[in-house]
Amino acid sequence: LYEELRNDHIEEESPNVFYGTLSAEEDLQDPQGVTKVLSRSKPNSYKKHLLESEFVVLDLHTSDLEEVASNLSLISGTESEKTLVVISNVCVWGDTPPKLLEISEDEPSYNFDLEVSRREVTVTVAEQEIEELDKDQFDQDEELQEPQEPQERQEPQESQEPQEPQEPQEPQEPQEPQEPQEEKPQQQEVHFEEASKVTVHQEKLRVKIAPFEDSDYKLRKAYPKYEGWKTIENQLLKIQNEKLKCYVVCAGLLYGNGEHLLFEHLRNAWLGQPLSYLPPGDNLVPTIHVQDLAKIVKFTLENHPPTPYILAIDSTPDKKQKSLVEAISSEMGSATVQELNFQEAAFKDWAEFLSLNLWMVPSNIQTEFHCIEGIPQCMGKVEQEFNLYRGLGKYKVFITGPPAVGKSYFGRQVA
Repeated sequence: LYEELRNDHIEEESPNVFYGTLSAEEDLQDPQGVTKVLSRSKPNSYKKHLLESEFVVLDLHTSDLEEVASNLSLISGTESEKTLVVISNVCVWGDTPPKLLEISEDEPSYNFDLEVSRREVTVTVAEQEIEELDKDQFDQDEELQEPQEPQERQEPQESQEPQEPQEPQEPQEPQEPQEPQEEKPQQQEVHFEEASKVTVHQEKLRVKIAPFEDSDYKLRKAYPKYEGWKTIENQLLKIQNEKLKCYVVCAGLLYGNGEHLLFEHLRNAWLGQPLSYLPPGDNLVPTIHVQDLAKIVKFTLENHPPTPYILAIDSTPDKKQKSLVEAISSEMGSATVQELNFQEAAFKDWAEFLSLNLWMVPSNIQTEFHCIEGIPQCMGKVEQEFNLYRGLGKYKVFITGPPAVGKSYFGRQVA
């Protein structure tokens, strides 16, 4: 993000000034380009720089949620113009049900690349007769029918109506001691009989699964683990006003620049080992390169897009989880993949991300991207970055010796 926002090579006299904080996992050494690292142990200095900054970026991946909520409350009271961006991720959408759109019978069939994009759903539709019935009439009918309910259980005849004057003379049946216990089922039976008058029919609706857009952010349902992230997003969207421009940049699965979540997959591919995926592997995983995420944040800060919620994901044609894993294995490793059972997946950091199943379209961001085509098409760049950041390279090994000392054997072992 610093590399995207720096302008010291253009504005030598008045370059941008960067303030930041370090997470607990980072080294104590100041990152390159940062003018000053703010210490949380000095709250007055921290708040001063926070309020004086024109652009504020809060990353939920490395921040304490209580601290972020406190910062938002502090910034909401300022009267100066600011642009505030919170970087979240798509796990905030993890439990969102598919977005269904009804298709009319006249509408032609759709030929989508995804098999789940069009379905036939049977929906039970009840007519509104039950709403037109007066609830008071239900109560009156129940009171009149109470002495007859034992007979109704034995002879469910609809001809027994409360108009007969002789009905109250029939409490002479002491043979059934269950009468006081049947008062509760009485209401259920009468209610059921009255409700059964509603004509119920079935209607088939043609629907298709549509992708989520940035305007659908109010539909999102988070994983339980990410409910706090969603709360921060909602808090941010509520404090925006004419002077305070607030944006949520919701990032897909991050990859690139040495890897973090996909480190195990690229490491195993580099070692020639099979790569694991969660069966069946046809779930859709939104992804974004870290450099492209930085470009989207920069575009948001400088251009103020009309929508406050931005989906920062790439345009991978095939977003299936298994396809992504196969692309990594084919480019870097042995081109072999294997299923991982869910017991073992519980101990993998990447499992919750690769188990996502979200069909999303990226927000309209006009900038020059680094890997907008996604992992399968940009795997060459991803491999070069992984080798560079991890200090990996190709080695030439020379093995020599007299005959029959095992050169071929040890050569195969080293390879």
